[in-house]
Amino acid sequence: WAYRLLIRNEYTNLFGTSWGVSPTFVWFHDVNGSPPANSGTFLEDRKQAILVLPFSYQNQYTISFKYAWFGGAPQSNVFQDRDSWGITFSAAM
Repeated sequence: WAYRLLIRNEYTNLFGTSWGVSPTFVWFHDVNGSPPANSGTFLEDRKQAILVLPFSYQNQYTISFKYAWFGGAPQSNVFQDRDSWGITFSAAM
């Protein structure tokens, strides 16, 4: 069995400005057992956490910061210790 958790909130007009932020946290945990045939995505004791902080300005420009953490199931988890950071920028014209 496994569970997933998604927490997201949206804050507009941050501190009375035209900026907004929508922090998002995602948690994955494959607790125990094995997957049905051909699913291939379940790995007992694997854990993953993702934090995303997208800041938007007037719903036109966005800069996002992302961190992903991978852990658990050290013997067979190919993503073990492959944490990553990311920054993206986008503009809507």
